[in-house]
Amino acid sequence: MKEEILLRVLNGEALGASEAYTLMHALMSGEFTQAQMGAILGVLRVRGEHKEELLGFARAMRDFATPFLLPAGCLAADNCGTGGDGRGTLNISTGAALLAFALGVPVVKHGNRSVSSRSGSADFLERLGFPIDLARTSMERLFAETGFAFLYAPLYHPAMRAVQGVRRELKVRTVFNILGPLTTPCSVAYKMVGVYDPKLLEPVAYVLSLLGVRRGLVVWGEPGVDEVSVSGKTRCLLVEKGRISPLTFHPHEVGFPEYPVEEIQGGDPAENARLFLDILSGEVRGAHRDTLVVNAAFLVWLSERARSIAEAVQKVEGAIDSGRALERVKELLEVAQRMKEGEVHGGHS
Repeated sequence: MKEEILLRVLNGEALGASEAYTLMHALMSGEFTQAQMGAILGVLRVRGEHKEELLGFARAMRDFATPFLLPAGCLAADNCGTGGDGRGTLNISTGAALLAFALGVPVVKHGNRSVSSRSGSADFLERLGFPIDLARTSMERLFAETGFAFLYAPLYHPAMRAVQGVRRELKVRTVFNILGPLTTPCSVAYKMVGVYDPKLLEPVAYVLSLLGVRRGLVVWGEPGVDEVSVSGKTRCLLVEKGRISPLTFHPHEVGFPEYPVEEIQGGDPAENARLFLDILSGEVRGAHRDTLVVNAAFLVWLSERARSIAEAVQKVEGAIDSGRALERVKELLEVAQRMKEGEVHGGHS
C-alpha cells in the first residue's frame, strides 16, 4: 500500500484524504529512505498540494503530536504564517499574538525556529527572553496562569525528526510550511493562517472547516505576504460554522496609509525583538507598528473580542499607547522565566 501510494505521488497523481493520511503516517514513522522523502517533498512542491491531501496530512500529523491540555471550556486562539513568502518581514504573527494576548485573548502560539527565513517565531521569542523549551506541564501551568503558551514544534511533534534532515538539506519551503499552522497540538477555537500564495486560500480554508475550529481565517496580502498587508489589499476566507465566506481588507479602511513592502522588512531575531519592544514602548511608529496593529486587530476580531476590525484596531492602539501591552508582555516574560528557573532547580526536563 505504502509503495503503491509512493508511486502514485511520483507519477504526479493526486491522493485522497485517506491515502494522504497513510503516506504521512509512513513519513512520520521513518518508513521511507531520505531519497524517497526528498522525492515526495519535491514532487508536492512542484505540482502543488491538493486540499484532500492537506486534510489527510494534517490529520496524520495531529495524531502523532504530543497533546497540549487546555483548561476546560477555554476558547484559545492561534495565528501562524506558512512562511515561504521570501519577504523577510518582522515576526508579525508572533508580535500580533503577543499584542492580542495583552488584550485578554488566550493565545496558544505554535511555531519553530527559522527554516527558510532569518527569524522564526521561536528565535524571536527566545531573544525576548521567553523560554521556548519549557516542559509541557510547565507550559500548561504558564497558560493557566497567564493566558499565553508557546508550543515549540520539535517538542510537540517529535516524529518530525524523521524529515528534519531532508527539510534542512532542501532549504526551500515544503508542504510542512503549510501543515505547521494546521497542526497545533491542541483544539484552539480561533485560528488565523497566513499563506504565501493566494492559490492556498481555498484549500487551507477547506481543511480548517473540517478540523473543528469555531472561527478560522486564512489571509494572503498584496504584493505577496503571508499576513494582513499594509502594502495593498488582503484577501481573506472566513470559516465559521462550516461555511467559507470571502472578505477583503485595505489599510485605508482603518485610516492607515499604504506602505511600500520594503518598509516592513525585519532583521535577525535580536533586531526583531528590539524593534517589537520599541513599538510597544511607543518609540517606533509607521509601517512596522501599523502592520503589527492590523494583524493583532484581526486576531482580536476573529476571537470575538471586537465587533469590527476598526474597533479592534482602536483597542490594540489603546493598549500600546497606554503602556498596558508592554506591561503585560513583561509580566508574561517574568512568569515564564520563573517557571524555567523552577524547572532547572527542581531538576525537571
